[in-house]
Amino acid sequence: MKNAFGNPRIRHFYFSGPIARFTLLTLLAGAQCPVLAAPAAGSEKITHSTSSNGREELKPVPAAQIKKRILIGEAAGLLPDTGKDCTQAFQAALEILRQHPGTTLKLNAGAYHFWPLHAAKREHYQSNTDATVPKAYALLLEGQMNTVIDGGGATLLFHGPMSAIGVDGCANIKIRNLNITTPRLFTSQGKVVDAGADWQVLQIDQDRFPYVVEDGVFKTMLEGVKSKIWGRMEYDTADGRFSHGDQGGVSRAEELKPGLVKLWSSHDVAKAGNILVLRHHERTHAGVFILGSQNVTLENVEVWGTAGLGILCQQSRKLTFLHTHVRPQPDTGLVCGPKDDGYHFSGCSGQITLDACIVAGTADDPINVHGTSLPVVEQTGPATVTARFGHPQSIGQSLWARPGNRISVIDRETLLPSQENCVKSFRLVDPQTVEIEFAKSFLEPVTQAHALENLSDTPDVTIRGCAFSNGRARGILCSTPGKVLIENNTFIIHGAAILIPGDANGWYESGAVNDVMIRGNRFDNCLVADSQFSDGVIAIWPEIHRHVAGHPFHRNIRIENNIFRVFDRPILYASSVNGLSFTGNTVVRTETFTPWHRNSNAITLKNCLAVKIRGNRVQGELLDRKIQCESTPAAEIQIGVTEPFFLAAKQTPVVR
Repeated sequence: MKNAFGNPRIRHFYFSGPIARFTLLTLLAGAQCPVLAAPAAGSEKITHSTSSNGREELKPVPAAQIKKRILIGEAAGLLPDTGKDCTQAFQAALEILRQHPGTTLKLNAGAYHFWPLHAAKREHYQSNTDATVPKAYALLLEGQMNTVIDGGGATLLFHGPMSAIGVDGCANIKIRNLNITTPRLFTSQGKVVDAGADWQVLQIDQDRFPYVVEDGVFKTMLEGVKSKIWGRMEYDTADGRFSHGDQGGVSRAEELKPGLVKLWSSHDVAKAGNILVLRHHERTHAGVFILGSQNVTLENVEVWGTAGLGILCQQSRKLTFLHTHVRPQPDTGLVCGPKDDGYHFSGCSGQITLDACIVAGTADDPINVHGTSLPVVEQTGPATVTARFGHPQSIGQSLWARPGNRISVIDRETLLPSQENCVKSFRLVDPQTVEIEFAKSFLEPVTQAHALENLSDTPDVTIRGCAFSNGRARGILCSTPGKVLIENNTFIIHGAAILIPGDANGWYESGAVNDVMIRGNRFDNCLVADSQFSDGVIAIWPEIHRHVAGHPFHRNIRIENNIFRVFDRPILYASSVNGLSFTGNTVVRTETFTPWHRNSNAITLKNCLAVKIRGNRVQGELLDRKIQCESTPAAEIQIGVTEPFFLAAKQTPVVR
């Protein structure tokens, strides 16, 4: 199998020779790479030819001039609004940037089109994405240093399944002032004009969402590829949000006339006039994929359409996103754009910062930060273990560990650590299986009852001043032992606004939290419909199969000075936390939606220690103010003297 970077030059850059090793250590330590002088080059010429798919291409002669460390896109053959395939022209320009670190590529505003024919293809395995290889990229930056791409308001339009931008083995990269989308979204939508108990009539714009009905089967069309509907989401036009979760597929279809289709399914819709988003095609490519890179900044970037996750960062360090939005293109009438998660961070480290970003209209969670736990196959020697990637969408991560990384051995039932060790060597046996040699022999046997967790590749996270709305699932999912700050954000979310999970058996998304501050946020009528693990507006919900008394999984979570606008009962659901405070919050009763939730308690505490609930305020008549405890001694709960929330059972808490 090829190296994960799919490129011999990058492979040697990372792993071969003393200079490469020094460069890698420099990257991991966060040092700045030197900027090299840019030699002069000749002039740029453009020739036209026709590709095998019948689309005219721009083919530059790669000799564009760099002046004052700036490469003008037009001089490099990057011409907007031609309708031609720009892939090869961009590849040539990016090669110039690679050869001249410290250069800025400046584009003119307008539309640039990309087709897969000449896309850069690499055997990358993108986390939480279908494991089809190779992956295709419209723009791929490899081994680049100190590169800036300034789009000047340009829009990158990719046709068919591919990633718009890949950043692989790079350091000190800035991408700004760009829009990313596709002419044909990987979801479709239609307006409900009539409905019954098990059928709906949809009015569909065939120009935007081409389809066919064949033998009673509704199939969407995307770049000539047909796909069946496997999921539906209902968008309430009055409330401006998804009112129901994924409702399954379509059993039968009939075209009544062009643009008017009757669909049968096992689910009804709330009312005519709403919009049904039809989910089809697989989760094949993130819109932006950042792999094995350091100090990458995206600023003023809009991601409007993707073939999978919006922005995926994997085994990368120090990532910054400023005014970078993952949402449907504004003013288009679209209610869903990027087809899955907004932001996804897998096995990253250093500081991750999102500032003033918007995530809206995604078909899955707006943000997910986690590691990947590897279930053990067997211990093959005193210091050697074979393990595997447990979920089919997480395989092939060749950078999961590096020499020197701290690895924790955790019990898959309790999720508690049993011992630690350091990596001596790590290799992929095949895309699903890894072999790890450790620095010392294990003190106790490592068995299939265990999983491995990388404690070195865990980030600090700051999410500040962002807005999350109209998504299908939850809001922020966060599993990292680093320092986490979630402040001054707005949440208008389908399920739980914040979920702090933990898992070594399902998605295998690892990371017990140690230091989480949630403050100054506004939670506006979340929990409108059922979503997994959404038993509170804030849900702390590790998947622990066997709790160990006195040994909670998560630690040190503070929820302070937030505003909760709630129409239903559940506010906070906390399982297995040592050190939990819910203080200074304001809870406001609304009547925006009809209460429905199965959890009838305002606050639920399960297997928790050292809990503080005080200084909170209530406006209006809440439907419930109880604190329901399970395996949480009353002596572990401190409740303020004037606290509006009270213990449900006849127990005596500590009152302060």
